[in-house]
Parts: sequence; structure tokens; C-alpha cells
Amino acid sequence: MQSTRYARGLFSIDDLYTRHHSDGSRDLSLDNALKKLENDFGMIKPKIQSSSVLAGSDAAWLIAFAAAMYARTPAAATHDQQEFGKILRVAHHVEASFAKMSEADRASAARRQPPRMRDSPSLSMADIRKIVEQPLQTLMAPRVIRMVKEIGELDMRIAVLRAPSDAPFVTSDSPCFYFDPSCRDARDLLHWKGLESPTCELNFPLTPTRFLIISHYKNADCYIDISEIQVAEMNRRTWTRAHDYAIALQGQVDSRWLSPIALWPKSGRGPHVD
Repeated sequence: MQSTRYARGLFSIDDLYTRHHSDGSRDLSLDNALKKLENDFGMIKPKIQSSSVLAGSDAAWLIAFAAAMYARTPAAATHDQQEFGKILRVAHHVEASFAKMSEADRASAARRQPPRMRDSPSLSMADIRKIVEQPLQTLMAPRVIRMVKEIGELDMRIAVLRAPSDAPFVTSDSPCFYFDPSCRDARDLLHWKGLESPTCELNFPLTPTRFLIISHYKNADCYIDISEIQVAEMNRRTWTRAHDYAIALQGQVDSRWLSPIALWPKSGRGPHVD
């Protein structure tokens, strides 16, 4: 595969998942966990290519692999650094202001704080600083575990779309992503429930001929042959959700992939093809 932009080393950034400790040591546990997921996917991939029925354990590893691909991207790290960086700057400002207060003012400020929910999680300044310094190393594992658990609890289903031989799927540097046709603008995002939304899907191009959809649609436990226009719609979703790079066979770009409007009128009604 070739990229529409220079992509050498795109998916092999040094130390992206390595946890660095204050004593200079390196923790490779996350790297090793990702390698195991990649190896497990390598074992499942021939079954998917041959359209074999996936056993329960195969389906579970495929979901875990998809969740990891969603959570592991440099774009996710950048987003977390920016968001938690804002929190850290505010916390530093509050801490500095608090230090300048008299004892009486500090006691008064403490009394005005809203009570913390008993079971709600809390983060210390050290926790937030660790996230800003090493976002993927800190947040990725719990994020993947939470996503896999939520997919199971919601009883979401797996479908694998099969592309025609002359219409391959594309991929990108953010290959696994949410797609929800009911979420059309910023107003919808305010009330969006993520995977709990009945029309939410997790989309993931697995190979040039196979595309994974994890959804709530009850007809989704199957392999489904789709048409060229439907492949173009899947590619449009992937292309428009790329962060820096999108990758196509031989670098050939279809202008339809750049469309902000769904190409397939039935898009969002489940993977079943009438």
C-alpha cells in the first residue's frame, strides 16, 4: 500500500507506548500487550479472509484488537495531552492562588467547595501530570478495557463487509472510529451517548477486502458482500476521519471519499444489504 502523503514510519513511532519511570527504567508492558493483540489478530485474519465462522474467543480478541486500534493513535495522545493540559494549568493557577490566601480565607474557600460524590473517581495533580507527560501509556489500557466491557454489556454484534475485488477499502492513521448517522452536528454531540446510542457503530477497515462493523443491529452476525458504491461510502467515512494520513492502494484517491455527505442512501440503517 502507498500513502497519498509520505508515510514511512507512520505506524512505528519509537517509544509511543513505553512507560518511562523517574529512575530511567522503561516499562514495556503496554508494548508487549499490543504485540500480543497484533499476533492474535494475525491468527484470526486468515479466518476472516476465508469468511469462516468466528468462535467466541476469536470474536472477543477481534473486539479487543479493534478497541486497541481506536485508543492507540497519536491523535488520541495529542487530544488527551491538550485536554488534560488545560486542566493542569487551571489546577496550577488555583494552587498558586490558594497559597496566597490567609488561613481564614482558605478555610472559607474549603467550606464553599461542593461535596464530592462518594463513588466518583478523582485525580491528583500527580495523576494529571502523568497523563500529560505520557497520555497513551497512562490512559490506553483502562480505555480499551472499558470499551471491550461496554461492547459486551450492550450485546453489540460483529459484521464483516466484503468488498468486490476491484474496489478495495482504504485505511488511515485513525483506522478505528465511531460512526453514528444520528449525530449530525455539535448540538447532537451534546446529547450523544457514544456506544449506548442505538445507531452508533464502531467502524474498522481490517484489510483491503474486509471491513469490520460492530453495531447494535441484530442482523449483523455475518459476512456481507457489498457493492462498489457501498465500499466508497465506507472509504468516505475512513478518509474523512483520518488525522494526518489516509492510505489507499497505489495512492489512487476517489473524489467521492472527500464528500461530507453519505454516498449510500441507506447508510446508518445497519450493515444488512437488501
